[in-house]
Amino acid sequence: MPPPINQFLSAEFMSLKVLVVEPDAASLAGIEQLLRRRRFLVFGCENSYTTSQLLTQQSIDVVVGDFLDDSRLCCDSFIAQIRATLEWTPIIALLNSFQAKHKVQYFRNGVTNYIHKPFYTTELIAQIKSVYQQQLDFRNYLQLKPDHGEEKLFPVEVKLCPRELSVAGLVARGLSNAEIAQQLSLSKRTVESYLQHIFYKCNLRNRTEITRWFLEHRQDQALPKT
Repeated sequence: MPPPINQFLSAEFMSLKVLVVEPDAASLAGIEQLLRRRRFLVFGCENSYTTSQLLTQQSIDVVVGDFLDDSRLCCDSFIAQIRATLEWTPIIALLNSFQAKHKVQYFRNGVTNYIHKPFYTTELIAQIKSVYQQQLDFRNYLQLKPDHGEEKLFPVEVKLCPRELSVAGLVARGLSNAEIAQQLSLSKRTVESYLQHIFYKCNLRNRTEITRWFLEHRQDQALPKT
C-alpha cells in the first residue's frame, strides 16, 4: 500500500500557498505536481510578468523559484520585485550547478535559502517547512513583543559595530551561521566571533535572545542584506 500523500506534512503545514517560479514549462509542471501531492496550494509562473500579475491578486506563504534572466544569470530585478511585494515571505532559490558562484548575490537580493537542482522531494518539502516555520516564529514574536514604552526584557542600550548589527539582524531572520557566512562573505569562524562579541556586549545567552534584543530595540525596521 502506498504511503499517504501528506506523509511529510503535519496539519499546520497543509494548505500552505506556494508560488513556484520556473522558466522551463516541464520542470514547472513537475514541481507543481509533487507539491500538490503533499496538499500544498500551488501557483505556477514562468516569468516575471506572470509572477507580478499573480502577486497583485493572491497572497503567498512561500516562494520557490529559479530566478534566471535570458542570459542565464541571477535576475536581480526579478527577486527585488518579489521581495518588494512580499516583504517578509520566505523565498527559496532553485540553483543549477553553474549558479553556485552567485549564492551570495542571491542572499543579498533577499533570498531566504536555496537548494541545488536536481533535488529530492523530501529536501524541498523540508526547506519549505523550515523557512515557513522560521517566519511564523518571527511574526508571532513581533505580535507578542512589548509595545514601545513598555518595559523591555533587555533594556540595556549597547552599541554594536555595523558588522555585528548585520549578524544580529540575520540571526533574527532565522539564518544559520553557515548561511550568514555566505551572505556576508565571511568564514564561519568569523561569524562565530561576531556572535561572541554580541553575546558579551548585550549580555545575551543564545540566538533566541539575540532575536528578541534585535526586535525590542526596533532594529527590525530594516533587516540588513549586506
